[in-house]
Amino acid sequence: MQKKENNQTQAAMEFQSIVRNNIRMILARFPQKQESFALSLQLSQASISKKLNGKADWTSADIANAAGLIKLFYIAILPVL
Repeated sequence: MQKKENNQTQAAMEFQSIVRNNIRMILARFPQKQESFALSLQLSQASISKKLNGKADWTSADIANAAGLIKLFYIAILPVL
């Protein structure tokens, strides 16, 4: 696998992209402002914005908390490997 400058493999970057897109789709389906979503995850709005725009990574805790917030199984946000 090819490594990028930020020391992530291509697979890791694709994983982040899939999670980011899945969370974007979920937020579009259940509209709420980034501020309220961020507060629910105990993050700042700026942090959510960075994660949604690919400037910061979604951690496993972020993903689990987001899934719990919208009452989905953790696996629903993750890509099928």
